Amino acid sequence: MAGNNAQTFASYAQRYQAYAGRNQGPELIFSAAFAAGSRFTLPNPINLSRPLEALLVTWRGRIEIGVANIAVLAAESPQTIINNFQVFGTYKGTSQTPWNISGATAFAMAQCFGARGNSLIINGVRQPALGVPLAQAGATFGNIGTFDVEIQYLLPTWPFMANANRAHNSRQFYWQSQDWNNTLQLQMTFGDSTSFGTPGAGTTTTFSAFGSAAGSPTVTIAARYVILGSVKDGFKSSLVTRNESTVTSLVTAASAQQIALLQRQKTTNVIVKSGSILAGTSAFANVFTSLSDVQLDRTQILVDNKAIRNNQSNPQAKEHAGIQYSTVVPGGYLPFSFIDAQNPWTAFRGDDANVVPPGASFQLMTDILTANAANGINFIQEQIIAEPNDPRWMGTR
Repeated sequence: MAGNNAQTFASYAQRYQAYAGRNQGPELIFSAAFAAGSRFTLPNPINLSRPLEALLVTWRGRIEIGVANIAVLAAESPQTIINNFQVFGTYKGTSQTPWNISGATAFAMAQCFGARGNSLIINGVRQPALGVPLAQAGATFGNIGTFDVEIQYLLPTWPFMANANRAHNSRQFYWQSQDWNNTLQLQMTFGDSTSFGTPGAGTTTTFSAFGSAAGSPTVTIAARYVILGSVKDGFKSSLVTRNESTVTSLVTAASAQQIALLQRQKTTNVIVKSGSILAGTSAFANVFTSLSDVQLDRTQILVDNKAIRNNQSNPQAKEHAGIQYSTVVPGGYLPFSFIDAQNPWTAFRGDDANVVPPGASFQLMTDILTANAANGINFIQEQIIAEPNDPRWMGTR
């Protein structure tokens, strides 16, 4: 690192110590009534007058199930009530989508990379952390009864990493006004009764306000702004994107099957989700009947047919991820982290021609162990789209 560059960074780093990790808590930016099966878009772009590090979305309402129990309960209900989150806008002149993800996967991601996941509270009781297996019990939610439900979904701007490292390694990923030019939007697709599972004969589902038999559930969106003071303009922000994709064609047991070609970008984390897709849902839903840790094995990321994570056992890879992040990785989820040192500067340089040569494949591969027409695999490549002008990025590989 050149001397002037080092001095500039040292001065900036010293000033940043006074602000690292400071935020202004969740600040309400909008509250909307929930309407089953509808699509909601914020009426105005997200306010970025201050740097933003995360959105916190809360679904809160009463769900009354009558006449008959839900016959086949979705594994991740009721957090499936939000089918999709999309955050999109024009970033430095280019259309980008930082988030495009199902509500169930958004809920689980925090648990994949941290000791504490998002909160699901049913009838005043915070439900246990997602575990193995990941499945909902009808007595908790899904049988005939009245359920007052609160679901919290965190959508951070930074790559998923341990909270102990977040304050010092997240600042370059904050969303800032000069990058988005008042274009950043949030859109949600709301689920309906089929998002919870397959109804029994005559099952009825009624939505109302939290704690009441009248009114409507609410969805509130809060922003967590950070305080940067004099260091606010000391760097350009970078951008992390997470787009969940679904593969439903891998239904036959076979070895070394390609799940997808990955994007040639700096990659921080890759998450694979596997199980059986629920039939009979509304067209816009992506809901799993069950999640499985034994559907796949030897899931690997390859460059030019060479494994960059030489995984020979999914159970071992999953246990490794849990130890690295001090968590229990939920059933059906398998994360691969390139920042398990908890530092995003160790991201895999998929954008570098020396790492992924021109013409070489950048693949996500797996063995399919169980043949089933309902097999479903979702994957997310968490990737860094642009480099910040932080000196520590310069020359890294």
